[in-house]
Amino acid sequence: MSDAINTLKIDRSFVNRIGANGENIGIVQAIVTLADNLGMDVVAEGVETAHQLAQLRALGCESGQGYFFSKPLDSESASEIIAAHPHWRSRLRRRTGGAPGSRLYVQKGE
Repeated sequence: MSDAINTLKIDRSFVNRIGANGENIGIVQAIVTLADNLGMDVVAEGVETAHQLAQLRALGCESGQGYFFSKPLDSESASEIIAAHPHWRSRLRRRTGGAPGSRLYVQKGE
């Protein structure tokens, strides 16, 4: 597999419906399994509740983004939060292999 694509994202439309009757659990599990089988990371978008986070963790999804964690931040604010949480820094190093030029990308809010 090419190093150019190493992460699958679970769209927020699937994550949003996890809390309501669990109708997307099968689709989310399939995405997590596909990523695992291909040796890829998987990130859930739009995590907004503790229930969604718990369901995603139970399915084996180890990364997420959304308002449950934080509102959108500029790069300076994101750097401050990461500095305040050393365990996040070690996770970022593991995910990037500590490779020179590895970057944390901060996305503008919608």
